[in-house]
Amino acid sequence: MINSTSTRERLLLPLPAESHLLILGAGISGKGAARLLTQHGHHCRFFDEGRQSPDYIRDVSEIKPERFQVAVASPGFGPSHPAILATRAASIPIFSEVEVAIGFCDAPYIGVTGSNGKTTTTALLSHLLQSQGESAPAVGNIGHCFSDALLDYPEADRFVVELSSYQLERFKPARPAEIGLLLNISPDHLERHGSLENYIEAKLNLAHQTEALVFNADDPALAQLPERFPDLPMLSFGINNPQAQIRWQDGVINTGIKLSTQAYQLQGLHNLQNVMAAIAACSLLGHDPARVNQAVASFSPLTHRLEPLSSINGVRFVNDSKATNEDAVSYALQTFPESSVHLLAGGIIKSDDLSGLRPLVEKNVIHLYLYGQDRDRIRTGLGSPNNVSIFETMAEAVQAAATRARSGETVLLSPMGASFDQFRNFEERGDHFRELVSQISATAEKR
Repeated sequence: MINSTSTRERLLLPLPAESHLLILGAGISGKGAARLLTQHGHHCRFFDEGRQSPDYIRDVSEIKPERFQVAVASPGFGPSHPAILATRAASIPIFSEVEVAIGFCDAPYIGVTGSNGKTTTTALLSHLLQSQGESAPAVGNIGHCFSDALLDYPEADRFVVELSSYQLERFKPARPAEIGLLLNISPDHLERHGSLENYIEAKLNLAHQTEALVFNADDPALAQLPERFPDLPMLSFGINNPQAQIRWQDGVINTGIKLSTQAYQLQGLHNLQNVMAAIAACSLLGHDPARVNQAVASFSPLTHRLEPLSSINGVRFVNDSKATNEDAVSYALQTFPESSVHLLAGGIIKSDDLSGLRPLVEKNVIHLYLYGQDRDRIRTGLGSPNNVSIFETMAEAVQAAATRARSGETVLLSPMGASFDQFRNFEERGDHFRELVSQISATAEKR
């Protein structure tokens, strides 16, 4: 159990009364920060190039120190964005929305980050804590921004905060997290961070800003954390590392007591890692692992993350639209038996080197259905296998997979890439897949 130094005293950002703030971005986080700041008597104005309202600033020349004391930047505003550069040139301090929320929050918070699994783990940890009688909303990158949550849940015992690398790259909160969870690291968002090393350092900012750390001992990028942060209390979890303090083996999670995993709805080794991370955090807070494990079984998979859809004539359809990189697809494929998967993949891939996926594709995939902008790059990256069909759209690929698949097999959408060639986001892509499957199901019922 951790000995937290967190205080329940209100820790405010260094803002004079009725300050004038520039909010960079009018999305969920920007509007949430403005709502919270306005509630505390401050004046906010947005910078957003896409807005035509006179209440919005649309030109960086209007960013001047005599107009604004502080700026709040949404996650989409990277270090090289013209508005960020103009704000820094004007010597206006810049905070993130999460930092603003922490500055006004008098409850402890737990930070969760990783290249894959952070949304599931954030939601799961919130579920587990609430099953133990706590009010612990899931907030942050999960879709409910921290600033909004402070106003929506004023009596919360603690907050569980999903943190992306965008939010962590300039993360210097007024006070540290009670616990930080580092799930895994694989190459992602390199166009933003410039290099894998910069991306890793952004993630590790959480380790610099926490009172205790839970980390994945199986991940090579994280295994050396005890040496790098020797004075930081840590609890490790893993499947393959015998040094992990919480381990899974033969259907049992060992935390000092053995916890059965048979009743879990979450599937796959990656989700076992997510569960171990959440149980580790609960253990640090003093909750009984056996009671916590009972609550894991009542947690359902989130949408777009190995989400089971219909079973049509014995063929299962699974929506894993959130799988936007090689590691996520690898986790998904390991969930299914050999030679059982019809894999739908496409979009905008983040690397041409997909060699790490080839053995799993050869072992578990009956047929590949590639669509979208980078379909040819995916085929080449996988070594141009013979069991491939190429399509322009997902709809064409889904129809072909549904026609070819037989009872006992699975049609899996696990795209390997971003969705922006044909969809606004991975959610819209997953919803489209769900709709296509519903149409196939309706047609099958009429026959």
